[in-house]
This record gives sequence, C-alpha cells and structure tokens, in this order.
Amino acid sequence: MSKNFTIVRKGYSPEEVEARIHQLETELHAYKQKEQAIPHAIINAQLTADRIIETADQQAAQMRKQVVKQMEQVKKMLHDAKERVETFQEQYNHMISRYIIEFNEKDFAALYRELDEIHTLLDVEAIPDSSSFSPYAGTQAQALADKTQDGISPEEMESLLKK
Repeated sequence: MSKNFTIVRKGYSPEEVEARIHQLETELHAYKQKEQAIPHAIINAQLTADRIIETADQQAAQMRKQVVKQMEQVKKMLHDAKERVETFQEQYNHMISRYIIEFNEKDFAALYRELDEIHTLLDVEAIPDSSSFSPYAGTQAQALADKTQDGISPEEMESLLKK
C-alpha cells in the first residue's frame, strides 16, 4: 500500500497526497461497511438457523404425535383381538363341557349298537358271489343274457330285441 509521492520543493505534492488520502478514506469506508455487514450476516444466519431448528422441532413433535396415535390404535386393536380370543375360548369351553355332559354312557351304548348293526350288515358271507352278481339283474339285458345261455331261436332273439 505504499505510494511514492513526488518530492517538490517544500515536501510531497499536495494533490497526490490529497488523492491518496481520498483513496484511503474510500477504502476505509468500504472496509467499515464490510465490517458492519459481517455482524448482520451472522445475525441473519443465526436467525435462519433458529427458524430451521424450530421448524424441524415442530415437524418432529408432529411426527411423534402421529406415531403415538398409531401406536395407541395398534394397542387398541391388540386389546380387542385378545378380548375376542378370550370370548371365543370361553364359548368353546362352554360348548365342549355341554357336549361332554350331554354325551353320556347311554349315548355310547346306542352308538356301539349301531356300529354292531352296520358290522353285521357288512358281514362277508352276506355279499353275493361275483359270478352270480349282475348289475343288469331284472332288466331286459339280463333276460336276453339268460336266454342266450340256455339257447335261443333267432325268432325269440328278434322279439326280445324289438322290446
């Protein structure tokens, strides 16, 4: 920043000194403006940061409220489900105990008799021999088959087929 002034008879040139002083005053004024702008910028930055933090805190609080509300809903759903299961269990136990009480020895005896009857009906001796069993028993086809085994005349065959 040093400026060399022209030496005149009685010292430095007054015009150059005045110009230099004016230049330095202008630079000083610019630096003072910058110096004043720095605190303003810091204050603005701090205010902006404070607003951002406040907004983030508000959003976090709102999200927290939503999560708590959802958790309460899930808790209620679980409580309701538990109550329904308990009600079902009580109804089921009541139904089973009624059934057990109502289904007594007499019912078992009747059940055993019915099973014995079914077993008797399914006795192996009661099933007809497969050679004598015909799904066509009592039909015209069975009558025709019986006659052909005994021997049948062509006229009889034709009359059976016409029926």
